[in-house]
Amino acid sequence: MVVAPAGHLRTGAVAGAVVALIPDLDVLIRDADDPLLQVEMHRHFSHTLVAGVLLGLAAAWLVAARTATRWRAWLGPLVLAALSAALLDVCTSYGVHLLWPFTAQRISWSIIAVVDPLFTVPVLMLGVVGIWRSSRYAAAGALLFAFVYLAIGFAQHQRVDWAARSLAAERGHQIERLVAKPTIGNLLLWRTLYVANGAVYADAIRAGRMLQVYPGTRASLVSPGDLGLTPGSVLAGDVKRMQRLSQAYLVRHPTRADVYGDARFAMQPDAIEPMFGISVNSDAAHLHAPYVEMRAFGPEALRRFKAMLKGEDLPRLEAPALIPPS
Repeated sequence: MVVAPAGHLRTGAVAGAVVALIPDLDVLIRDADDPLLQVEMHRHFSHTLVAGVLLGLAAAWLVAARTATRWRAWLGPLVLAALSAALLDVCTSYGVHLLWPFTAQRISWSIIAVVDPLFTVPVLMLGVVGIWRSSRYAAAGALLFAFVYLAIGFAQHQRVDWAARSLAAERGHQIERLVAKPTIGNLLLWRTLYVANGAVYADAIRAGRMLQVYPGTRASLVSPGDLGLTPGSVLAGDVKRMQRLSQAYLVRHPTRADVYGDARFAMQPDAIEPMFGISVNSDAAHLHAPYVEMRAFGPEALRRFKAMLKGEDLPRLEAPALIPPS
């Protein structure tokens, strides 16, 4: 809307919003016989620079035809709108295939949570005011707020990254890989994971006026070859896919002996239990592994989360006992 052609602010706002939402239709790509397909395709080809340019080009032609204007006047605004989906998602920790097909690497800057109402609500409200009053100033305000919030997230990320490296050094660990990501709905409490000596260490760091560390738990990293599966089997292939999707942060779930998941995502910032993964049954190596979600967040977990947000002292989180497969 900020750069929409004069006299077409509302049309530009609506068209831009639609174009920005189209890439997220990738959630509809699924296969009942292959549960990991949806996970692989989410934020894949639809969230690339190439897709954004092509989508913006097509949208510009359609809007120009409907409004009897020159398509070149819409090209820049709608390409930017189409790219906004990928550029905002790359700011989260999930990662997008921004440079596909030139590289298959997922890119994630981890400066904002996947769900953050403190970011979304003000931007949405200013956007609605802009459409209602046909005001470029309100739309510009939404854009300015977004940039400022993301800049704060970047600054917080740098502080937390330094704290995590200092913590690892205190433990005598040589970091091989490090991830720092904000927890849901805020830029104050962060989850960090680093790999050292074949293990991944999860900690929570509160980046307030003073940095405060909540030491967490650890788990051994898992590679597909560790599971003793039949080489070339469907199940072995799924484990390799899960390792790739987790960016090699694959761990065995501490309370589900049959589940292997992505250690980067957990319900508690200082815990190692992955929120999702696959169930591995070597007796069914010819079948795709079931996809498992573990999003239970009980009262105790909520109490700990609130206490860490407030900067309260807490006892160190103990690793749960392993529960064998049922």
